[in-house]
Amino acid sequence: GSNPRSTRPRGGDAMEANPFDDPSVSAQSSSKEEAALPSWLEDVPVDTAPLTAAEPVASSRGYEPPGSNWVSEDGGIVPPAATPPAEPAKDNLIVYMRLCNVAVTVLMGTTCVLELMSLPGFNTAILTLYIWFFAILLCCFETHLKQVSKLVAENFGFLYHVKGRVAFLVLVAMLCFGIGILGKITALALLAAAGFNVYVLYKHPEYEQEQQRSDREQRGPANVVDLY
Repeated sequence: GSNPRSTRPRGGDAMEANPFDDPSVSAQSSSKEEAALPSWLEDVPVDTAPLTAAEPVASSRGYEPPGSNWVSEDGGIVPPAATPPAEPAKDNLIVYMRLCNVAVTVLMGTTCVLELMSLPGFNTAILTLYIWFFAILLCCFETHLKQVSKLVAENFGFLYHVKGRVAFLVLVAMLCFGIGILGKITALALLAAAGFNVYVLYKHPEYEQEQQRSDREQRGPANVVDLY
């Protein structure tokens, strides 16, 4: 007869074959290993073009972070817009001081014209012309017109400091005392304006440097209508 032991697998075959192995489960696991990449992904083309920067999306509230850089279409960095320089601080005291100085210059100019019309002597005429020149200088300084502001800021910087301005007003007042009764009234007005300038500049010490920087950059008004 036949030997029943002949159908028994040998040692090597026994280790390779698993009597408890389910053929259906083995087929599923092998199919999963083979399908590592789905077939529908194999047909998708890969885009190798360089990425372009996306345009910034405006918020519903229109908010834009300050000082942020944007990326242009060619990949360059677009810096934020430069912040404009701050204008000199203005309040009622500063406006009143400037109006006071302009009024004094008008009084100086009127005094000089009336004195010259009276045909004074040579010395008085020269003194009157000096005062007239100082009146024009102070008027150009206080109007801060861009046509002359840079010239005044670079050549008459003492007017932007409280000590230099007060010394200038007192000096002109001393000159005005020598040209008649109207000159004496102008001198007193100049001394009062000097005291008022000291008070205002003491309240606003930052105004002098800001105004001088503004005049050097010619950021003043272009005409008399836009002065105040």
